[in-house]
Amino acid sequence: MEDKIREKKKYKISAEIVDSETGVEKYDNIKMIRVKSNHHNLLIMEDFIPVIGELTGFIQLVFDNKTIDYKSIHGFYMHKKNKFSLLIENRIAEAAKPEAEDLK
Repeated sequence: MEDKIREKKKYKISAEIVDSETGVEKYDNIKMIRVKSNHHNLLIMEDFIPVIGELTGFIQLVFDNKTIDYKSIHGFYMHKKNKFSLLIENRIAEAAKPEAEDLK
C-alpha cells in the first residue's frame, strides 16, 4: 500500500547550551548545526570529526521542522561523538556589530 506510515528519522546529534542568562538548555534529534564566526563557517552533521573552537557570531540548530538560532554571541564550542556543547560567554550588542558595507 502506498499509504505507508513514515517513521520520523532519529538524528544522533544532541546539544547542550550553557548561558549565564538562560541557564542550561538541552536539545536532541538535531539534523545539523551551523556555526558562523568572524573567521570560519562550519556545517556540523552526524559523525562529523571532533572540533573545538571559539566563535564570535551565531549558532543555528537545525531540526526537521524548525531551527533555533543563537545570534550575536561570543563563546566556545566543542563537537565530539555527536554531542555539541556551547558555552556562551557573552552576547554582543547589535549596535556594535559591523555591517557588511563596513567590512570593505
